[in-house]
Amino acid sequence: MSQFKPSAVQTPPRERPPKKPAAAPKPKPVTSEAQVPSDIPEEPTDETFEAALGNNTRKFALTCSLVFIFLRFSFLHEFLAARLHFDTHILLAVGFLAYLIALLSGTAQTAFSDRSTWFWLGFGALMCMATVTSIWQGGSFAIVFPYLRTTLPFILLIPAVVFSTADLKKFVNVIGLAGATVILLGATSGDFRSGRLAMDTSSGSIGDSNDYAAHILLVLPAIAFLTFSKGRNLAVKIIGGVIMSLGLFQVLSTGSRGGLVSLIATMLYVLKVSSLRVRLGILLAIPVIVVLAIPFLPSESAVRLEGFFKKDTGESEAIASTQARTALLMESLRATESHPLLGVGPGEFMDFQGKMAHDRGEQGMWHQSHNGYTQISSECGIPAAILYICAMISAFLSLLKGTKAKSEQIRTLSRVFIIMLVSFSICLIFLSQAYSFTLVVISAVSVVIVRLLRQPENKAEKPASVSIG
Repeated sequence: MSQFKPSAVQTPPRERPPKKPAAAPKPKPVTSEAQVPSDIPEEPTDETFEAALGNNTRKFALTCSLVFIFLRFSFLHEFLAARLHFDTHILLAVGFLAYLIALLSGTAQTAFSDRSTWFWLGFGALMCMATVTSIWQGGSFAIVFPYLRTTLPFILLIPAVVFSTADLKKFVNVIGLAGATVILLGATSGDFRSGRLAMDTSSGSIGDSNDYAAHILLVLPAIAFLTFSKGRNLAVKIIGGVIMSLGLFQVLSTGSRGGLVSLIATMLYVLKVSSLRVRLGILLAIPVIVVLAIPFLPSESAVRLEGFFKKDTGESEAIASTQARTALLMESLRATESHPLLGVGPGEFMDFQGKMAHDRGEQGMWHQSHNGYTQISSECGIPAAILYICAMISAFLSLLKGTKAKSEQIRTLSRVFIIMLVSFSICLIFLSQAYSFTLVVISAVSVVIVRLLRQPENKAEKPASVSIG
């Protein structure tokens, strides 16, 4: 019998089964920070997004909001009030319904994930504070209350109801339809051929020639999208082209030199970012429209625009207007310097300037600043102006991201709104339209664009060819 016991036998090291290699650490899941730029806040889960898409209450709120947007951009409610000689309050009724249904849909909180929303809410808060310290609180309240009631809530309403590319296309088409309505109504103005074109509206939102020119330039990109999107028949393209040409003619008929500057600058921007086909179309169409329009321009408008291209040392109305605007700009800067934190109060620059001129033994000009940026700084303070400009920059950057999306539809829609933003921001240098709804609407759309960029289905959408970009 062997002297070695089986239990004592040791397996030689070389005969031992090889040790299993240690399991490699599992790769960390790719976070949202690796998928999207780190400066974009977190969004709701896909389940939340899908639930919102199928939310019937949200869909009804979208319909009400589209009607509200049409009234806002067409100013049809103001035209009706001017013709009927009483306010129908249709804008307030439709707006209240849109906000109420959007609130009931449960999607109203979605806008808070974007910094643009907080910039605008902060600006609204500073407007309220500036009203408390205003040189005339009653006058400022008359500006702030309508702004808080019908303008600022757009930053919450639009992201609450627009959840898909199809929704956003409807939104742009409605703005285009509203723009076409404004242009057609403008053709009925008594000043269309006799003098500087101006609109007869009840509240005067676009009653001034310069304001009207700015609004037409604002809506032209949306009209182009409505007219030349893929699938439009030839008749629609011809009608849309005629309306756009009429709109350009109306811009020239206003005699607005600020509108002319914005038109030239916007066209240069469009030429820079558009496709070769669009560039050729613009380069061929614009000179033809201008040459054909010159013989039919109102004489007063023609003289004002002519003075833009040649130096005139006379005492023409255009030269006097330029000198007055320069003086108002300097006065608004002085008001900003003397009231840097909260300004003189929303809507109160005119009264402040008149009082200061009286104290100096001079005659007050009793006009607004005619510069939207110094309008904010002088009436609401420098912090409010900073938030205002930050909101514009934030919207621009978000829309710029949209122009680089894989989805052609999102790229095109982003270009439409970025052109609108560029156009209006230039016009704002010459206008007292800082409290307009326009920039709030564009910022709200930028919030929607950022949210759409996060949705995976948009990365594989079929391209939809349109002529812009």
